[in-house]
Amino acid sequence: MASKATTQPANPAPPTDTTVPSVSSSTPADASAQAILITELKQRSGMNEAFSRQCLEEYQWNFEAAFGAFEMLRNAGKLPPEAFV
Repeated sequence: MASKATTQPANPAPPTDTTVPSVSSSTPADASAQAILITELKQRSGMNEAFSRQCLEEYQWNFEAAFGAFEMLRNAGKLPPEAFV
């Protein structure tokens, strides 16, 4: 007797409470949305613009993921000094 596999629809994660505008798990549609995220990451992390942009790009412009990665790397002492120049 063959068993039937049931699939449930994927439920999106509930929205997180954040003060960061235009936070998305996908690439922001325009440069101004990207600039807002870069500025926010610069302010919260102390990193320069180039490293902030790189971090956001690596995490597909997901602010929470990028900031979480920053915190892990900072706590592990793996960020180079030039990230903060």
